[in-house]
Formats: sequence, structure tokens, C-alpha cells
Amino acid sequence: MAIVGQYQGLDGAAFLALVSPIWNVIYSLGLLMVLVDLFYFLLYVENQKATRIAQMNTFQLRLSVLRY
Repeated sequence: MAIVGQYQGLDGAAFLALVSPIWNVIYSLGLLMVLVDLFYFLLYVENQKATRIAQMNTFQLRLSVLRY
């Protein structure tokens, strides 16, 4: 950021003042998308764990019925 103002003068600083808010919005949206994807991935993993536990419990119940 300081390099733009140092080497390009006032034109560079003005350009940076125009582009910086746009860059912040784009960066924030990208970060938001990553966090939302992480949330959905964690829900998916928890759902898979619950499904696997339910399948194991059903299998154990069937085995216990077959034993008696």
C-alpha cells in the first residue's frame, strides 16, 4: 500500500482510495463463502456420523435378535 503512494504519487494514492473499498468487499464475500461452506461441510460430516451410528445400532439389534 505504501509502495503505491511512494512510487506513483498522488495518482496512485487516488487509485488506491478508489479500489480499496471494492477490494475489501470482494475479499469479505470470499471469506463469507468459505465460512458458509465450512458450516455446511460440518453439518454433512455430523449427518454422516449420525447415519453410521444408526446403522451400527440397527445391525447390533438384528444380531441380538438372531442370537436369541
